Amino acid sequence: MLRLKALILSLTMFLPAAAFAQTPGLFDVTGVASNDVLNVREAPSGSSARIGELAFNQKAVEVITTTDDGRWGLVNSQDRSGWIAMRFMHASAAMPLSLPAGLACSGTEPFWSLTLNQNGSANADWSPMGLTDDQDSVYASYWSSRAQNRSAPVYGFELLDELTGSNVKASGIIRAELCSDGMSDRDYGFAIELLLSGGERNLISGCCSISP
Repeated sequence: MLRLKALILSLTMFLPAAAFAQTPGLFDVTGVASNDVLNVREAPSGSSARIGELAFNQKAVEVITTTDDGRWGLVNSQDRSGWIAMRFMHASAAMPLSLPAGLACSGTEPFWSLTLNQNGSANADWSPMGLTDDQDSVYASYWSSRAQNRSAPVYGFELLDELTGSNVKASGIIRAELCSDGMSDRDYGFAIELLLSGGERNLISGCCSISP
């Protein structure tokens, strides 16, 4: 048993601290010279093609997932996703303390958007779906809870106390899993399913990112 513990300890000593941080999450670039940048690569390898860059002091970068060894993290750079070396990343103080607060969600065809603000309110745009003429539906509060019988992050929520006149009610499920919007080369760390009700019921899906 002592030999096994020693082996595990020796292996973890060679992993970056960021490998044990929760993803999806927000990270700050660290350890990069001020006259240099952190390369974003097409694949999780130092020899892979460079497709973008992060500033040496860039803050609150969303890392969607990591490789199994924790050495590479998937991020969005411009209009596509790529990989950065996690040894240059440190967990950010800007990370929301209580998800799903701080998530910005959206979907395509039809387009819609929903932001669960960190102050407990919510903003949504249902107008592209033809549900309302309002460009922004405002909800004073929302209920949310993490699923008690799942180890992976799964959240349920319901929008409450609408302050505008759209009369759209919404509830749904958010899961921490790799998600694609189906229209771009960007990846997201959360998937969402929404049940909308009011004049009629609509079941829609989309993706969410952590909004700094």
